[in-house]
Amino acid sequence: MGLCWLILWLSFPYNRLRRGSTQTQANLQADFASDAKTGGTLPLWATLKRRGLYAFAIGKGLTDGVWWFYLFYLPQFLNRNYGLSLKQAYWYIVAVYMISSVGSIAGGSLSGALMQRGYSTNAGRKMAMLITAICVLPVVFVPHMSQLFPANAWPATLLIALAAAAHQGWSANLFSTPADMFPSTAVSTVVGIGGAAGALGGAAFTWIVKRNLSLHQLLVFSMAAGAYVVALLCFQILVPSLGLTAKPSEAA
Repeated sequence: MGLCWLILWLSFPYNRLRRGSTQTQANLQADFASDAKTGGTLPLWATLKRRGLYAFAIGKGLTDGVWWFYLFYLPQFLNRNYGLSLKQAYWYIVAVYMISSVGSIAGGSLSGALMQRGYSTNAGRKMAMLITAICVLPVVFVPHMSQLFPANAWPATLLIALAAAAHQGWSANLFSTPADMFPSTAVSTVVGIGGAAGALGGAAFTWIVKRNLSLHQLLVFSMAAGAYVVALLCFQILVPSLGLTAKPSEAA
């Protein structure tokens, strides 16, 4: 089954989901090459001048930790709120993973579907990110589910599953933005820096969760719910339009 998904992923014509993707890359390459003066290879210092790098890094830093919170603390949450052992929580955890997998595919294809309907890359990508960010918001009600349904863990689990699925859709679109903002020679650098920001954000959120989950669950879930909206707002401020970015002098 895994091999079939791998073959499908490798053979899927992703470029067709982005109108004019070849021309966009050519324009981006020319824009960055004219600034870097390195024949098309973008050095680190030139990448650091671009707002898109920080938009991507902030998006990763604010949201990556939320994903790990869902996965690592779900068994502990089910145990504290519903008295479920790890064995008893098995199907609840499986449900979160399965639903999040569906969200990854659906959310990742949403921006492509919007662009095929005539939306620009900027509008299609950000609309998909906005929809997924909104889908995360109901997770703020999870701490109340144990009071409303004290003997049934499914309502809380399904809210977490929805948030996890929305995160996967968000992440799929966020990971596509470096290719919208940078030439292919810089994408790996941007993704690497964003990954480091995500790891730091994950460590910070884990620190917050360890000190507050048992006593202040509403605080933790409120932060998880709002992280995506804040990240998208920061992204929009730094990168009002995906595609050719402003010159470094304009971005300063």
